[in-house]
Amino acid sequence: MSYENKICKEVAETLVSRGYVERMDNFTLDAMHHALEASGTYFEDAIWFRKTVRRYMKKHPWFID
Repeated sequence: MSYENKICKEVAETLVSRGYVERMDNFTLDAMHHALEASGTYFEDAIWFRKTVRRYMKKHPWFID
């Protein structure tokens, strides 16, 4: 698993464990993407980040689809 995928997985698991158990909107995920990039974590692009975080969120047993 690449470094970027590990970060997305950690973000998704943290979100679900803190109560975000439904699909998140693009605005919220884009804000997280920009905040991570500002702290030095770079991803391919925002669309890839959104898709990957959502994929990992759906895998969590608490996620409501």
